Amino acid sequence: MRYVSTRGEARSVDFEGALFSGYAPDGGLFMPQEIPTLDYNTLRTWSAFSYPELVKELSSLFISSELIPRKELNDLIDNAFRRFRHKNVVHLARLKNGLNCLELWHGVTYAFKDLSLSCTGQFLQYFLKKRKKHITILVGRLQLNRWMQAMYSEFTPVQRLPKLCKGPFVCPLHSAISYIYSSLLLVLMSGTGLITNM
Repeated sequence: MRYVSTRGEARSVDFEGALFSGYAPDGGLFMPQEIPTLDYNTLRTWSAFSYPELVKELSSLFISSELIPRKELNDLIDNAFRRFRHKNVVHLARLKNGLNCLELWHGVTYAFKDLSLSCTGQFLQYFLKKRKKHITILVGRLQLNRWMQAMYSEFTPVQRLPKLCKGPFVCPLHSAISYIYSSLLLVLMSGTGLITNM
């Protein structure tokens, strides 16, 4: 599976390239070059799967087995969800009057983002170990510790940096970053320089 830029000017990359690039060089977002189609029988079979089983099947459509062999992919996804508080990872609660509620808050930070970021952390860790590399993750807001927990709670190749400022006051660097990026600044650095800025 190859990934292309939404702007159509950048070269295609594999899953690893898209994962570590963030934005494409032309400023676009990476998307699959082809969207797989699923037949009725596949959908019917998958309808009985748990959430982790579905993630494994869907991920295998978008991540080449040459990059991550299927058994290792399954293990990464199992590891991603092992800290969730519900055995099914997501839970469909049957309410009164035929209403249902899909509970997406059983992860580390009690938010839906845990479902994707827990897998992202595992994929990053897999490639970093495989390539024998390290990255440094800088977060531009002091209150994002819980958010980052979801992605790399046990992420050994990542060096965690101390907070730049402690106490009730915000340092000038933090103020500048917060002013420029109103929601989130995530910068991944490697030995070769800037990888992504989202």
